[in-house]
Amino acid sequence: ELGMDDALKGVAGAWDSGGGVKPSSIKEGEEEGGEEGGEEGIAPSAGKEDSETHFNLGIAYMEMEMLGEAAKEFKIAQKDPKFEFECFTRLGLCAMTERNFDEAISCYVKGLKVPNRNDDERKGMMYELALVYEAANKKEEAGKLFNAIHSIDPKYREAALKVKRHEEDTVKIPKDDGLIEV
Repeated sequence: ELGMDDALKGVAGAWDSGGGVKPSSIKEGEEEGGEEGGEEGIAPSAGKEDSETHFNLGIAYMEMEMLGEAAKEFKIAQKDPKFEFECFTRLGLCAMTERNFDEAISCYVKGLKVPNRNDDERKGMMYELALVYEAANKKEEAGKLFNAIHSIDPKYREAALKVKRHEEDTVKIPKDDGLIEV
């Protein structure tokens, strides 16, 4: 009488004869919560145009440690300039977690090129990039970034400690003072 049937069809599917709701996304003979209605059933309902949904879905996948699925969602969401920077950050974190250092470096470098970001955001991404370089055993690149961050903000996270460690690890080559024989 109030048009509830029409409203509910769009939301929950058609009413079955038993009075219960049968969602239209569940096929005949398939139970709710089965494999087909699980993780793969989430993504198709999200429209490709809705980048915020893809971004949020990517975060959810990250929290469930489904990094491959998370990366797919972030790659879709990054097409929206509103989410581009955050997506590169998350993609870098996913790659770093999987110890794919080259991919993480690529994501962070691309993220640093995204326009209209504030200094704190860039500083954070530079720090994450430096951590990836450090994990990838690219000490020279890591040291340069930690030094740059430290010169911008000496109290930022552990930048001062990282600079000190990298200076201690750097091999000092003595200057030619006539004491070295070859």
